[in-house]
Amino acid sequence: MMGKSEENLRQFRTRFGAIFTIIAVLAGIVGVQVWRLYHTNPPFQNLLRAEMATPLNTFNASPVNPADRRMIVVTGSGSRVQLDTKLLPTVIAAYWCPHCQRTLVLLDHYQKTLKRLPIVISTGFAQGTTLAEAKRLTAQETAALHLRGFRVYYLLHNWRASVTEFPTLMFLRDGRWMQLYGEHTIAVWRKAIGR
Repeated sequence: MMGKSEENLRQFRTRFGAIFTIIAVLAGIVGVQVWRLYHTNPPFQNLLRAEMATPLNTFNASPVNPADRRMIVVTGSGSRVQLDTKLLPTVIAAYWCPHCQRTLVLLDHYQKTLKRLPIVISTGFAQGTTLAEAKRLTAQETAALHLRGFRVYYLLHNWRASVTEFPTLMFLRDGRWMQLYGEHTIAVWRKAIGR
């Protein structure tokens, strides 16, 4: 026969075990959702009308961080390439970013009046995204937005260390690497890229 304190201890263990099991299951569910948030790419959506913003009409360029000049991107065939002056001007864009989508559509629309069409670095992918998946999502964006003429590279790993805002335009001005963040008018893009 068990004493009162042993019975209370057994009941406590039983109740605590059930509570612990519930907590563990909930933590597992939340953990899976957090993992999926960072390890799963959302499907492509046309977001041209989402998060509407007035494009900036000011040329507020700033110098590029020297570390960002050593960014490694991947070609469509899988070759790794270091970002250099031959790849500038460059627009760094994420397929899920409405500001990027509008910027790409704007640059595409005015590409004949630009000195040079920027290269696109497609990024913003979940950790562990393969090149094939990145190409598939970028191709969906290109087709849905009717983009043409852009040369595309991919930034698959550690993009959060280099990209602070979308879209980012990197370009050369007087021999210096410069950048513009966010949506701008075509007049500002022309000033950065040239006519």
